[in-house]
Formats: sequence, structure tokens, C-alpha cells
Amino acid sequence: KANEIWMSSALSNFKTQAINIVSTGLNQYVKPIESFIGSKLTWGLDAQTAKGVRAQAGEAMQTLAGLKSYLGDALLFAKKAFNEEDSILFAGSTKFDLGTTKALGQSRVAKIIRTPLRALTAADEFFKQINYRSKLMTIAVREANAHKGLSKTKVVGKLPNGKKVTEYEAWIADRFKAGFDETGLQGVDKEAARYAKEVTFTKDLDGALGKIQEVVNEAPILKLAVPFIKTPANLAIQAIEKTPLGVFGKNWKHFKGHSGDVVRIAETRGRVALGSTILFTSALLANSGIITGGG
Repeated sequence: KANEIWMSSALSNFKTQAINIVSTGLNQYVKPIESFIGSKLTWGLDAQTAKGVRAQAGEAMQTLAGLKSYLGDALLFAKKAFNEEDSILFAGSTKFDLGTTKALGQSRVAKIIRTPLRALTAADEFFKQINYRSKLMTIAVREANAHKGLSKTKVVGKLPNGKKVTEYEAWIADRFKAGFDETGLQGVDKEAARYAKEVTFTKDLDGALGKIQEVVNEAPILKLAVPFIKTPANLAIQAIEKTPLGVFGKNWKHFKGHSGDVVRIAETRGRVALGSTILFTSALLANSGIITGGG
């Protein structure tokens, strides 16, 4: 109970909520741009892999353009997440791990106290939904294009408004639907889920950071000193990955192109290239006195 009150208090500042919305909103545009840049960096790759990496330019732009297509769904589920106090798309995946959720109960007063937590959950749900769906559609189109037997002219059905549906369009619609569980609410596509969680800084932690998170969750009193772990850790990881250091560790195989995963290769190379360019440009401008920290 003390943790819920403490964490709600920590998030009660409007500026904190605004920063979360702005940073996540910017990240959803930065990620496709990074992939687009990475699609141009095909050095050292075999012909087949290079072709796949170059194709990421079109996929990145499709993902970016698709964001506006799911605003209605995103708003609907953001409201639902606010009311249910949990992520709808990825149950239990939020920016905070309370161990015991809703410890204050379900009374009106308890819900009012948890309003900052609910607001953060709703904002994250909005961005998760819109990015998951946009990426899922991109994946569906990619796989449909790889399925050479699909006809773009053969009509296999009609929509309620009378619009004809081709075999190609029906296949994409079915693949998109397969990205959700039987309830149609929870996302089950691994690639789209990873993408949406990275955009919202809610990717599950592993390794040493994952162990630290487990220890804190098992000893709730530690939450009073370290209320948030997942989001700060994801922010730090993504910041490092945007520097030259981002080529090392698990990303090395993608940066070198050895993984053969054209999506991750484009992401990794583009992320390091864009981040390093901004970093070095800022350093040069600061060194020349053009920008300062003096306000």
C-alpha cells in the first residue's frame, strides 16, 4: 500500500506525465527513421541480405505512415487501460512493477489515489496500440509480398460497404488478425511486440538488470528507494545503443550483418549512425562555442 501511494505521488507532477508522452511520442518517429537510415548502410553484406536490408526503407516508411491509421483504436484502448489499470495489449507490462497491484483496493478513494499510475498506463497503452498495429500491418504486407501465389486482382469477398476484397488483401487481413489472441485484445506477434515495447521503454529486462528488478519486486520495501527500474533501465540502454558503444554486445552480430536478420541489421546500423552523428555534431558545436550550457 505504501508503494502505491509513494509511486502515485512520484507521478503526480503534470510535468512527469508530459515528459513521458513527449519522449515516447518522439521515439515512435525516431525508430522508423533509424531503420530507414540503416537500410542505406549495406556495406559488408552478401547480396541477399543487402537486398533485404534495403527493403527496410519501404517498411520503415510504411510503419511511419501507418501510425495515423490506428488513432481510434489507440484512444479506445487507452481509455480501457485507464479504467482497468493495466495494459490491454500486453497484460502486466507497464512502466512500474508493484508486485501486488491494486493493494489499496478498488474503492473510489483508492482509484483516485492511483490516478497518476492509471494516467501513465493509459498513455503507454495509446502508444503501444498504435505502434504495435502499425508494425503488425507492415509485417503482414511483407509476408504477403513474399507469398508469390497471392492474386491482387482475384476477388474473394466484399466488405459491408460493398468494397471488393482481393485474395491479397484478405490474406493481409487474416495475418493482421493472427497477431492477436483469441480475444482479439492481446498482442501475440513477437516482432511487433518487441517494437511496441521498445517505443514505450517497457521492454522486459534480462541479465543483471532483470535480476535487480526481481530482487526489488520480491522485497517491496526497496521500492521506496528505487520506485522505477524498467523504464530508467530501458532509457539508459537505448541511449547507449545510439552511440558507438551500441555496436557491442548482443548488437554486434546485427551490426556486422552476421545475424542475417535484415530488420535488426537495419535498426542497429541506423540507430548507431543517427545517434553518433548527433552526438559528434553536438560535441563539435559545443567545442566551437556555438552551443553552451549557459542557458
